[in-house]
Amino acid sequence: MSKHGTALSAGQFAEFSAAVIKALPRDINSDVALNWANNGAALKKALAKALCPPDEAIEVKAGEFDPATFIGKGWTIAEDRESLPENWDPSKTVLESALKSGENYVTGEEWVKRLADKPLLGASAFWFYWNNKNKIPKEWKGMYVFFDASVLQGPGGHRASLYLCWYGRAWDWSYRWLDDGRGSHYVSASLAS
Repeated sequence: MSKHGTALSAGQFAEFSAAVIKALPRDINSDVALNWANNGAALKKALAKALCPPDEAIEVKAGEFDPATFIGKGWTIAEDRESLPENWDPSKTVLESALKSGENYVTGEEWVKRLADKPLLGASAFWFYWNNKNKIPKEWKGMYVFFDASVLQGPGGHRASLYLCWYGRAWDWSYRWLDDGRGSHYVSASLAS
């Protein structure tokens, strides 16, 4: 893994290289082209600067997430108890489970109720991570990470929570109805105490 993300497979790299070559300007001055050809280190640096974004977070403000725009018409935030501090450090997010010893699953409603005293993260934190996937901790892979401080309501009136998950090659998102069960691979994102 490079500092800019997951390395490309051989096939992806070949496809990307072909696209770069195809996109190169054909009217480049021959002296300029020769200069680049003779200075591989400078060319590599220029390409890296142009193609690899800096590891800076995209700023996301509280209240910026709009479920109707992101998910679809009729979606709203039914409850929002997220209190994201202005100086929130995403690297200090902790994961909470609501399962008690010996339990295999509980409903989402029970899950959220059991974690009511925790400083859970919600839609604003979800939106931050979704727009800054390079900030999602790699330890989250293999889990469904919920943002339960913001309970959504779908067009039919059902309640749901957003979650992030790793699907083999990329981060993805979805929502899960609160009347569905949650098991051992489910966790809720929370502020560190």
